[in-house]
Amino acid sequence: MLDLQKRVMQVLQAESAPLSLTDLAQKAGASEQTEAIYKLVRHLQANKRGVVCQGNMAQPSSLMVSAS
Repeated sequence: MLDLQKRVMQVLQAESAPLSLTDLAQKAGASEQTEAIYKLVRHLQANKRGVVCQGNMAQPSSLMVSAS
């Protein structure tokens, strides 16, 4: 999970625009782990760890994720 977190953070820091969970998973090389990335970014945002999620948290398909 820490490797996935590292890859997700690298992608978010390299991107200038918010990404959907699907795009984030693809760019992090983890397209089959979209649900894990959803849980990860929710945790990171809740703990103020450099992630901002915009959209309805109850609808993962509506979320746009960026680095804060």
